[in-house]
Amino acid sequence: MNRAAGIVWVTVLCAMLAACGGGGSKGGNQVLTVAQTTLSFSAVVSIVNDPAPAMVNVTNTGMGGALNFTATSDSSWLMVSPASGTTPGTLTVTALLGSLAAGTYTGHITVTAIGAQESPATITVTFTVNQQAANTPFWPQWGSNPQHTGMVSVAGQGLANKLADIVYDPFIAQEKAELGGELVVHEQTPVIDGNDVYMVLKTGTYNSCTPVGNWGTGAACGPNSWNSMIWNERRYTWINGQLATIWTFQSDWVPEPNASNFI
Repeated sequence: MNRAAGIVWVTVLCAMLAACGGGGSKGGNQVLTVAQTTLSFSAVVSIVNDPAPAMVNVTNTGMGGALNFTATSDSSWLMVSPASGTTPGTLTVTALLGSLAAGTYTGHITVTAIGAQESPATITVTFTVNQQAANTPFWPQWGSNPQHTGMVSVAGQGLANKLADIVYDPFIAQEKAELGGELVVHEQTPVIDGNDVYMVLKTGTYNSCTPVGNWGTGAACGPNSWNSMIWNERRYTWINGQLATIWTFQSDWVPEPNASNFI
């Protein structure tokens, strides 16, 4: 009885572990891996050029050598090549604008290696197609237009109605600290152009003084080193109620050196 029970136990154990008779785990421990599982593209309606393609590496991160795989797309605007290959390999994923209307599209690339773990692998692709710039800029505050020829008769939004929250000057706290808590920085008023919004964006660095206010003695910090910051222009567009970034242009403009030193 004990011997018979032992035989039954060994048989069950072999079946559970798939280790008897030279068996192994699924795919011989081969693991299908794609380097990216999400990709994003953007384009503008009626612009001829498609977005630059993205490259995705396909590898076997397990044991057992190379894997044969296939790659397919579920969307007419989404292309992948090659359709089949062997690891390690590289897929070229392309979004085709064609006649797509403005909007956000989602497609999937499915990579399959029969018998391998983590197969099939899915790459989710988002393609944002933006409207063309309207070329009818509207300056909604103060001067009406870039020439400041008048005011505009447009009711402002209520203070409790926040449409978007964008940090365009990350150095406010440092700038205020150098001027006793006052903010004397002038920023561009956002320009509205159809569905788009154009805004200034400051990057680079702000050199705070040690001690605070030491720029008044001529030290190269605070307002005396404005040129360490970078002024950019950024285009946003409204997509599903959110302002999405379309492009950012880095200018080479820097302000004139600080004209006066005072504490």
